[in-house]
Amino acid sequence: MILLIDADSLVFASCYRTRHNGEELEDIYYRDIKDAANKFDEQFMRIVNDVEEIFDVKNVITFNGSKGNFRKRITPTYKANRKKQELPPLLHQMHDYVKNTYNSIYGYGLETDDLVAKHWKEIQDQAGRENVMIVSIDKDYKQFP
Repeated sequence: MILLIDADSLVFASCYRTRHNGEELEDIYYRDIKDAANKFDEQFMRIVNDVEEIFDVKNVITFNGSKGNFRKRITPTYKANRKKQELPPLLHQMHDYVKNTYNSIYGYGLETDDLVAKHWKEIQDQAGRENVMIVSIDKDYKQFP
């Protein structure tokens, strides 16, 4: 099995401190890149290990941090209905961390899910659909068999 991991949501979540037993946090964000990176690494490996309990994982390919979606140039209202939200202070550093540490794939002019879809199609054409799996919480992947 080849895992294609869309890590964008995981990168985002890793920037937030973890609450324990419903505690209130003074600061919801990590301020030290090491803390956010540790959270990412733990969650990433937990996902891979959970999948490995069921499938024989041969390769893991990570994707994150693509920028400059072409759809916004075609239609300025693309995703315009989304609420503006404050971005975690370490978000860009975390994307760089994952790109460097996991040798992730990213691009300019498209979204991460576009790259994942392209790789999924290529791999399933070569190795068969049963040998490639997308790991993500992104609902856009529900269109794939």
